[in-house]
Amino acid sequence: MPPIPYVVQRRHGLYLRVRLPSDIAALTGRSHLTRSLRTADLRQARPAAASLLARAHSEWKEARRSMIASLLGKLIDDVKVDDLPFLTDAQIDSLPEQKRARI
Repeated sequence: MPPIPYVVQRRHGLYLRVRLPSDIAALTGRSHLTRSLRTADLRQARPAAASLLARAHSEWKEARRSMIASLLGKLIDDVKVDDLPFLTDAQIDSLPEQKRARI
């Protein structure tokens, strides 16, 4: 059977070991994610590893969304109304109809 990506053998069974993306590593302070697959059987390890890896990717995606939302919230809170540019009536009239309808 071919080797399973990210699966390593340890004394007490098989483990998933994946290098964390740099942005996630900066948040966690770790370089790798290591989780037990709760089996020593390679046939059972393959679906378990795929499931854990998929869950890790979705958690990383959610962490990135939270980071972005937090940063945008901080940026928006820092904006003052006086600093925002305003369009003149002439500029609004020169916009295409679809964009004008959204203003």
